[in-house]
Amino acid sequence: SLIDSLLLLARFDSGQSNLQQHPVNLDRVAAEAVEMLQPLAEEKAVKLSWQGDAITIDGDQDRLFQLLTNLLTNSIRYNKPNGRVDLMMTTDDYSAIIRVTDTGVGIPAEDLPKIFDRFYRVDKARSQAEGGSGLGLAICQTIVEAHRGTITATSELGIGTTVEVRL
Repeated sequence: SLIDSLLLLARFDSGQSNLQQHPVNLDRVAAEAVEMLQPLAEEKAVKLSWQGDAITIDGDQDRLFQLLTNLLTNSIRYNKPNGRVDLMMTTDDYSAIIRVTDTGVGIPAEDLPKIFDRFYRVDKARSQAEGGSGLGLAICQTIVEAHRGTITATSELGIGTTVEVRL
């Protein structure tokens, strides 16, 4: 998994990402991601839900699926028992907006600017126990930027985190 992640980042860095640009129904991609991650959410005693508009954008369906599964997996893994992860998709005049909000442990303010850096882990011990490599959010940022979008995060310790993607 680490090698695959590094290869993906290297391809994007070198301009050889082979990003496919086709009409993608984000609502279908979201439904598939939520369905795939439902067992993990149940194992962690986290309620996983999604709602949103039917949104079609030009993009790479596989990479957008990877984006959603990375964001949802983080929100499930770093949540509290009986917590929630909500995926919401909408649009404004310019963008498709994807928001993943959780009731997890949160991210300290001093760590927030670094979470999209490669190999950065907020809690090193917990990340190693979960099997994380510190590349998931860096890959998310790379995918979003390849789709000419932006990704941001806000968080409060003990309250939770929201990641917003605009494509």
